[in-house]
Amino acid sequence: MKLSVIAKALSAKHYGPDMDMPNIAIDSRKITGGELFIALHGENFDGHDFIESALKQGAKAVIAAKEPQTALEKSVTFLVVKDTTQALGALGAFWRDRFALATVGITGSCGKTTVKGMMESICQQQGKTLATKGNFNNHIGLPLTLLRLDETYQYAVIEMGASGAGEIQYLGKIAKPNVTLITNVMPAHLLGFGSLEGVAKAKGEIYEILPEEGVAVLNVDEKFSDQWRKLIRDRKVITFGLKNPADVFAKNIELLPFEVRFDLYLGNAHQTVTIGIPGQHTVMNALACAAAGLALGISLSNIVKGLETFQGVPGRLRRLKGMNGAWIIDDSYNANPGSMHAALDVLAGCQGKKLFVMGDMAELGDDAQRYHEQIGESAKQKGIESLFAVGKLSQHAVKAFGKGAKSYSDKNVLVDELKRQLTDQTIVLVKGSRSSGMEVVTHALAYHED
Repeated sequence: MKLSVIAKALSAKHYGPDMDMPNIAIDSRKITGGELFIALHGENFDGHDFIESALKQGAKAVIAAKEPQTALEKSVTFLVVKDTTQALGALGAFWRDRFALATVGITGSCGKTTVKGMMESICQQQGKTLATKGNFNNHIGLPLTLLRLDETYQYAVIEMGASGAGEIQYLGKIAKPNVTLITNVMPAHLLGFGSLEGVAKAKGEIYEILPEEGVAVLNVDEKFSDQWRKLIRDRKVITFGLKNPADVFAKNIELLPFEVRFDLYLGNAHQTVTIGIPGQHTVMNALACAAAGLALGISLSNIVKGLETFQGVPGRLRRLKGMNGAWIIDDSYNANPGSMHAALDVLAGCQGKKLFVMGDMAELGDDAQRYHEQIGESAKQKGIESLFAVGKLSQHAVKAFGKGAKSYSDKNVLVDELKRQLTDQTIVLVKGSRSSGMEVVTHALAYHED
């Protein structure tokens, strides 16, 4: 596709020669030669300051919110738009529209990335699947994900994150999913949403952007499910749940230390599935994916194969060998109260001496202290022997836990103490929000072969 076509789609002024659309770059440091550099403007940076650097690195075209000025800028193709971030979104939407493929849109407070990975594994049993990488689930990452599409893909699994109202709707209009699901609603990003009700309303936007022929996958165990049904209107619905009657459900659930096993029911059809990720929440995540698979017309056998093939996500309840024969449960990727309680359930179900290493949970607003206290209380009630905390807010968890808990200001000191306690009878859960950087602790405790 020519850049002149892109310019027309973006209502951009076109300077310089026409060319086929090259690969996209938003970081001048990662340019290898021939790319289209988009000069994004963020809170702490302005890509326009790096246009010259991008061109010297070999970029052949630029999308910017300013006219070409220097001789170097005037020597390449320049597309001038009002807002480069909006242009990136419009470009992603324009590119997505070129391909007729089944697209699943996923949002929720907990489990988005795991559900995305499970869903990708299921779809891969049927055909080539594009999926969100890492945390590319926002107004920058989502369009960049869609720009990887080509005619060889049959499915797309797109994760949508948000920290405020209107963001899911914006992302949905770019991705245009024909199957959408919400994993759950829990206290997360409350600074942006204001309340749990605000979270539910914002997540519900994913149902509002469904086309008339789309399918809504609905968690009937969520207290907001009736509210979401109103947003779905007369579109087709496939339900999943454990507590309430649903189209997709589970029986004979076995919660084992490092895996789950259950009978997966799609209506009357059923098959036993074993997933190498622990916890009751894993069952619910699998049901959500199975319901979406049903919406896509994927067979029960391929759904089960996809679930059993899925190996989990780094930093999400991954079991690692630790020093001195200990086991580490690495759940350091992120945290909110819901995922904290789920991880504690997994730790509590393990045999041996159970240690909980906790970092702060971010963006919980005025209730942050109470949520951290609840985690400390829950850990004590579940029989966790010791709590090791890092961060100002986690000190409230230490106080609530009482005897056996200690707060640290230095991760190195914490790691040294933990290493002294590791034996072949020890299992350690490491968890905290991204801003806590708890992966440093995981890496220090894990066993590394020379």
